[in-house]
Amino acid sequence: MKVVHPKPTFLEWCLVIALLGAEVYYGMTRIIDYALPWVYYNYGGSIMPYGHLWFLLNPWYWTDLLYRLYLLGAIIFPMFLVQLWFVRTGRLNIKWLIYGQLQNIAWFYLHGFQNITVTAFGPLATIYPALILLDVFQKVPFGWSWNLSDPHWQCAFGGITLYFQYKGHPVGVCDPNKFQFGSAYFVYYVMDFFWFFIPLGVWMLHKGYFNRPKTYLKSYVLKAIKRLKAFWINVKITWANLKGDYYKVPDYPEGPCCEAGEKCDGSCME
Repeated sequence: MKVVHPKPTFLEWCLVIALLGAEVYYGMTRIIDYALPWVYYNYGGSIMPYGHLWFLLNPWYWTDLLYRLYLLGAIIFPMFLVQLWFVRTGRLNIKWLIYGQLQNIAWFYLHGFQNITVTAFGPLATIYPALILLDVFQKVPFGWSWNLSDPHWQCAFGGITLYFQYKGHPVGVCDPNKFQFGSAYFVYYVMDFFWFFIPLGVWMLHKGYFNRPKTYLKSYVLKAIKRLKAFWINVKITWANLKGDYYKVPDYPEGPCCEAGEKCDGSCME
């Protein structure tokens, strides 16, 4: 089912322009995550909890100004133009363009510059759900070792604990408690999960998978009942065969004109 979204209103366009300016402002003024250059200069990036695709999309992550300019000029602006084209053609709701801009501002504000590329494809995933894989293959460090014993995987999932001091406070690079509620990185993962599940759900809704849930459920239940009946009949037949009486000839009483020793249905047989 092809979905054509309504044309954006004037106020929505004003909001998009204002948010674009906010992205530039926060992208150039907020402090980057100091864990990025610290890990690079101390470990050469060999312990970062990200996949190969993240390193490909985040060159110069250990720098300051260059990394900011790269994210704004090579990721945010091009993705903005692509999404804008889909909005103009009616294939993408402008609300998803706005949500993507708000997410970029949140990453900048929370010093999560490294997550810009992770969620950059989220709005378009409402049209092409396969783009969600670009999120997964950045955030989950697949491919560094065949048995998942590499430092990238261990750092991401609690096998390694690594902190550094920033202004007298420990900052976690590989923090086994980062998935717990209340940790500094917990909100990061909440937003990552949002951009994984919600665009997929929107795509399924547009395709009609949720339009007739009762019909689908009824169909599945009826099929299950038929299979259970067939299974039960097979069980009864198998059990009767094992007992040896399924094909036993019924012992009818002798009829008035049956010859001695014969079995009949009680009527005279010609």
